Amino acid sequence: MRQAELSRAVKAASELLEERVEYLPSGLETVDHLLAGGFPKGKISEVTGPASSGRTSLVFSALAHATSAGENVAYIDTFNVFDPVSAAQSGIPLSRLLWIRCNGSAEKAAAAADIMARAGGFGMLVWDTAPPDEQSRQTAADRPPSHAWFRLKQAVEASRCLLLVLSLKPSAGPAASVVLNVKRTKAVWEPELAPEGRESLRRPGLFKGLVFEAAMQRGKSRGYARVYSRFSADLPSLLNLAHTLTPRVEINPPDALILEVTPRSRAGIVEKLRNFPASLQTGGASTRSAALITARMNPGTWVPQGKEAEFLAPLPVALLRLLDDNPQLPEFLITFSRWGIRSLGDLAALPEKDLAARLGQPALLLQKLARGEDLKPFQAELPGHPFEAAVDLEYALDSLEPLSFILAGLLDPLCAELQSANLATDSVELEIRLETRTTSRRKFQLAYPLSHARTILALLRLELQNQTEKARITGALIRLNPVPSRVWQHSLFEPLAPAPEKLARTLGRLAALVGKENVGSPVLLDTRRPDAFQLTGFQPARGRPTASKEVNRPVLRRFRPPFPARIRPEQTANWVGPWRTSGEWWTETTWDHDEWDVEFTNGTVYRVFFDRKRRGWFLEGVYD
Repeated sequence: MRQAELSRAVKAASELLEERVEYLPSGLETVDHLLAGGFPKGKISEVTGPASSGRTSLVFSALAHATSAGENVAYIDTFNVFDPVSAAQSGIPLSRLLWIRCNGSAEKAAAAADIMARAGGFGMLVWDTAPPDEQSRQTAADRPPSHAWFRLKQAVEASRCLLLVLSLKPSAGPAASVVLNVKRTKAVWEPELAPEGRESLRRPGLFKGLVFEAAMQRGKSRGYARVYSRFSADLPSLLNLAHTLTPRVEINPPDALILEVTPRSRAGIVEKLRNFPASLQTGGASTRSAALITARMNPGTWVPQGKEAEFLAPLPVALLRLLDDNPQLPEFLITFSRWGIRSLGDLAALPEKDLAARLGQPALLLQKLARGEDLKPFQAELPGHPFEAAVDLEYALDSLEPLSFILAGLLDPLCAELQSANLATDSVELEIRLETRTTSRRKFQLAYPLSHARTILALLRLELQNQTEKARITGALIRLNPVPSRVWQHSLFEPLAPAPEKLARTLGRLAALVGKENVGSPVLLDTRRPDAFQLTGFQPARGRPTASKEVNRPVLRRFRPPFPARIRPEQTANWVGPWRTSGEWWTETTWDHDEWDVEFTNGTVYRVFFDRKRRGWFLEGVYD
């Protein structure tokens, strides 16, 4: 009896060494069944195939499934073909995606993949090595080096992330645990769905006001512009910028500013806000309350003077919560609902005497807000004191490398002061004084607000390692931009996110490799202009995202810039179109296109447009 119990208790060594494999589903039931659950984590997998075979759509489906589970993901784009609009249509929250553009350099893409595989905190990495289209031949210089795959395999196994390689032909060799070859079939056309797909991300206009930028540049009256950023950490740097544009700035908690706009300051405000590194939503009007609602509900619009009530009329009365913090407001809203008042226009149309007789003076104040009138005076915010330190050297330095030891002595007390005030910094300004009595100025934008001197110093060394000065260094000044400190508390039931300090070093290494302008999260701009997006600093999202509707559509791989084309009728098999798009005639980015979706006889489906200004045909991208 004891021997039988002992035999059940003892396990073979092979069972103890058996590896436990986690799988990340692709989001497609057929593929997951084929792969016995999905792509294995901690491994390298490849998805190969020709253009228009659906390989990119499969990868985007896996990315959407990973982000819906709370994972942060990264897309290493060798040839700069990633389309943010297609990603959003596929259900991928762009705020959870880090996009690394390598502009055709396979060597930089391999180095970026190695950096990301060792970074940790990312559940899925995609390395897109496929050339823009089938006609582009992939040379030996375009293919990743063979030794890179074995280094990647070790790094991926250690970080337990999924590395999914998208390529034209298998290239990882024995380093890949899964190779999925996707074949091209005949395209299925649904012409009635195409216009809806093109416009699915456009926000319907609630009010036919003026375009914000055009009104700011051409208007001559005084008004207010509300500037909103979806990241509250951008507010301090935005406030510093606002103080350089207009002397009167009001903070609208928790994440917005209201700028007093004068005829003299209009053009400068538009230019500076357009160049701000983070994505902003703007709206303007002659009153602050109307500007606040415009930026929230119909961004990019300026409400003309005298049209505030017309703009607010169709909007729900519950928006009064954004304009007033009266503790009696919830009771008023319940009363309005019982009376059948659903919109701000309904409230504005009530007789003032009858409304005051039933609900008193506070109800009249709410009615003024519903008409777009301001109740409180403008409360301007004064700039805060700078966090800066300077040093004059007794002996001039010949290079920037020994300067890092001096910067460490300046950073330590500054960071201690930040921490004591529960603040951090999101940017560092460095002024270097030279023997020629000139000053060299540099500004470094941090990917995440930091207050640790060692981490900031390490990032400064990365920035300065390949730079030189024209003369010897005699002094230095360092200035930190204070922002609210962010405490990162991970949940036990969510995927692990990258640590802030490690993430900052990772993004700094990526920026030194491919350039700051090629690393970040894409944000779609509120415009109909093709390929309109802005790269912002990557900020790992917290919690699980809200379920997004996935659209089962082919993904567009963009050609940047579009390829000039000469299309012959005998080469085409099917087409849908045209759709005429044009706009922004008042800027340099104006466009006027007639677009088609064209299937060629080899089975490849392209998006083609005729540029009515340049009078020529172009390939905008290939559907895959």
